Amino acid sequence: VHMMISDPAKYIDRFIAAGADMITFHREAVEDPKPLIYRIKDAGVRASMAISPATPVEEVLPCLSMLDMVLVMTVVPGFGGQKLMPETLDKVRALRHSIDETGLDTDIEVDGGISADNTGLVTSAGANVIVAGSAIFGSQRPRQRRRFSSRLLRKHFRGGSFPQGFSRAMGRAPARRTPRALPRWAFRVHSAGGLPHRASHAR
Repeated sequence: VHMMISDPAKYIDRFIAAGADMITFHREAVEDPKPLIYRIKDAGVRASMAISPATPVEEVLPCLSMLDMVLVMTVVPGFGGQKLMPETLDKVRALRHSIDETGLDTDIEVDGGISADNTGLVTSAGANVIVAGSAIFGSQRPRQRRRFSSRLLRKHFRGGSFPQGFSRAMGRAPARRTPRALPRWAFRVHSAGGLPHRASHAR
């Protein structure tokens, strides 16, 4: 659950009770993130922190060992259809360096302006969880959705399977695919309504 709200602590218990297995809150929404991280982890739920483009990556580093995932917003949060801000990938690189250097197992997620044309850039920078919305749902034509999925497969997968939700979102039956290269790789779909918010997760 990505809590893009100003007072996440007020609502966390409700989302956990509803079955959330991960809570992502924004660094900008809390004065001290550590108590909130402890609260999430104590409930047996994975903890994730998001940072907006204007927030320095140094705001995350003191908590990095406590987090299961860091979400780097690659656009200014608020509306879909924006272009990826290339400078945000420096944060992804810095996070990947810190994670690898310290031997952590923390995922790096990117959200905003993701398309088949730039997934190579974000994964090369070190992201292993990809969020897409407008690239899939910006067009109502199934052919364009399928083209997006096939380009992702060529870039990141060979042989094996995408989960069924992804295939439903793409408008076709599941195909057998397996991950290569990255030890963990996930693809999530966000939509404004009616369609799956998390369509695929491959690990």
